[in-house]
Amino acid sequence: MITLFLMTLSLQSEFSIPKGLPDWALRAFAGVDLNETPDADIWRLLDETVITCQRKGQWETRRRTVQIVLKQKGAEDAATYTISGDEKASKIKKLKGWHAHPQKGLDKLDKDNVITIGKSTNRTISFDNETLVYFEHVSKGSVIAFESIERITPFFNLSMVSLLDESPIRHLKIQMELGTNPGQITLAPMGLDTWAIKHELSDKQFDAWDLPGLEFERLTPDAYDFYPYLVLGFLDSEEKGDPLQSWDSLAKWYASVFQNKAFEQPYAGTPAADLKSLFQDFRQRIRYKQVYLDNERGWVPLSGAQIEQQAYGDCKDMVSCFAFRAKPLGLTVWPALANVGDESPHTHAEQRASPAFNHLIAAVEVADDQLPATLQIQGKNFLLVDATSAYTPFGYLPVYFRGREVMICLPEGAAWVSIPEKALEPNSVHWQLNGSLNADRTFEGTLEAECIGTVHQFRYAFHQGGQQALLETIRAVLDTPGYCDIAMQEAKVDGDGKLHFRLTVRWPVFLRRDAEGFRLPSCVVSPGIVTMNQDRVAPIAVPRQEKEIWDLQLKSAVALRFGADEAQYSDGICSYHWKAQSGTDLQIHFESQREGKIFEKQEIPDGLAYWQKYRSNFNAFSVDATFAMLQ
Repeated sequence: MITLFLMTLSLQSEFSIPKGLPDWALRAFAGVDLNETPDADIWRLLDETVITCQRKGQWETRRRTVQIVLKQKGAEDAATYTISGDEKASKIKKLKGWHAHPQKGLDKLDKDNVITIGKSTNRTISFDNETLVYFEHVSKGSVIAFESIERITPFFNLSMVSLLDESPIRHLKIQMELGTNPGQITLAPMGLDTWAIKHELSDKQFDAWDLPGLEFERLTPDAYDFYPYLVLGFLDSEEKGDPLQSWDSLAKWYASVFQNKAFEQPYAGTPAADLKSLFQDFRQRIRYKQVYLDNERGWVPLSGAQIEQQAYGDCKDMVSCFAFRAKPLGLTVWPALANVGDESPHTHAEQRASPAFNHLIAAVEVADDQLPATLQIQGKNFLLVDATSAYTPFGYLPVYFRGREVMICLPEGAAWVSIPEKALEPNSVHWQLNGSLNADRTFEGTLEAECIGTVHQFRYAFHQGGQQALLETIRAVLDTPGYCDIAMQEAKVDGDGKLHFRLTVRWPVFLRRDAEGFRLPSCVVSPGIVTMNQDRVAPIAVPRQEKEIWDLQLKSAVALRFGADEAQYSDGICSYHWKAQSGTDLQIHFESQREGKIFEKQEIPDGLAYWQKYRSNFNAFSVDATFAMLQ
């Protein structure tokens, strides 16, 4: 009898269906076997969104989630729920929450656990509102349910929604309702076949089941277009003026909007001598500040005259002002939409038209193609100018345009162009460390560097906060210990955008002891590369590393011998080259670079094999070649 009782207990799940939750939340447990849970911190049983287009330009969005905490380390994430938006474009109409604790019973959301963070700003960025709600005392076995209703006023009636999250999702549901709006529902899933997502799609509803979680995985791409996502919205016909029926209609619409705003007033100042002079004067006078005001201002710039007067603006404002200033020179400037940054999707002409852009640059019609960022499109030469990049040399684009396409918005439609490598500003950093190394392995001397481009954001830090901000960024990049004394002696940016700086350094234990010898700081040579999850679901992103060169000349109080005089490796993606001179006059040259590569979902086995080969090679090099022993 006792044996039977123990067997019965062993079959019971450590998780249970709580009482007191609303009916919709309880229905999320239907068919769920709590004895068979995924290996995750949190399991989202339901993620439901119902979007109703109440009238043109206004959505009501109801979202419901139910999740269970499977491991204690997931409690903090499960306890919070956030809603982002701005006061003009969104309004929370309803917000409810329930927390069923495995021992303490049911707790409902209290208004004291709702926090709204209002607008804040710094020199370059202003932030919109964010509402955060949270429950206390969440633990393993807790069940959390949230329900929110928002009224949203989007500028475009189209949006992209990522389908995956860090946690696995048992049932994802997205439903669209027209309400009184006469438009047409758009509901288009992307990337499902590659991921083998179990789903159903009707005219107005999308359901997916057993979506994998993305937690615990290293080296994953950030941009959502490498994962399954959904294009959804309510569109009118092109005849009724909806700009998202095609890329051409979007380009025509935006070219008109931009031209109307940029030239609201004529330019009354003294024109620049030429385009290069305008470029140099413009970036000295007009400061970048990313401003979130409302959805319309996300697209419509302020007039060129207003930006000229206030001397700051976001990307579209700065292009508006640049066009305004270029007109007296007889130059025509068109807006060019782009997506940049690792977290941004790769928007291109073959995709469905969408508002998936996060940046605007200038496309200047010019007579010749002598400058690197001048591209020929439809029989015309366009010089592409990023007005927000304060130190990028004239005629180049910043490196974050690598591998991207931009859409030039012309009155006749869209002109797409791929950014070639020649158009990009070079990007590298060259360190030179010179000084002495005493018997206690303390280094004293100078550290100089020449930085080209945006590497490590050194140039940006110097531009925003001067020498102090640059020094703090250098410390963070080099990961210097607190007892390391570093003082800035000089920092300047030359006319080509190169940043030069020189520091005095006193670094105790510069060479760290390791077994029978010593090792260089990890900022010079990484001590090793981490392994990668073998059983993974996400694509693999081999991160790009811009070219980095270290030249060290050290007068050592004791003679040292390195494991190898020379070593090198190159596989087309990653490369490094090491040269060392042993003795008391130590000389080290080490340069490394990674081109970066995405191994997409179907290429995961190839990506795992590549990373294992590169990791094994580099780790062996790091352990053996760079090891210093007493001579």
